[in-house]
Amino acid sequence: LGALIEPRGAVVHFHTHHADVPANAWTERFRDLRRRYSGNRHDGPQEHGERWVRHEAFMLRSPFRCVEAHSVFEERTFDAETLVDRVFSMSSSSRARLDGRAEALERDLRALIREIAPDERLTEVIESNALIGRRPDAQEA
Repeated sequence: LGALIEPRGAVVHFHTHHADVPANAWTERFRDLRRRYSGNRHDGPQEHGERWVRHEAFMLRSPFRCVEAHSVFEERTFDAETLVDRVFSMSSSSRARLDGRAEALERDLRALIREIAPDERLTEVIESNALIGRRPDAQEA
């Protein structure tokens, strides 16, 4: 990217996930249900191996080694239909990929929603992170 980005330009890495807060306790059961149907064991918080290197480390070794991190937390409330739509919009749990199991997943998902949110209104807290990398000379200008 060093050759593609203008001298005063920057690179940004974005990542969004459920924050580790009590309001998100239900998301673990949600992920477990999706995993059961999709077979995707990496659905949820990242499980990193010993060779994994944080994004910050890559940026610090790049031309964009002046790195800032910013986080924003947002509480969202949504209805059951939104969660069902979300599940089927993901590649690992799309209706096409699940084939004949999609109806069973939807049935189990709606049962889970009724259990954790009888009014079918769910709340989640999202943490959005941005790593902004700039060249050292861009900081001085």
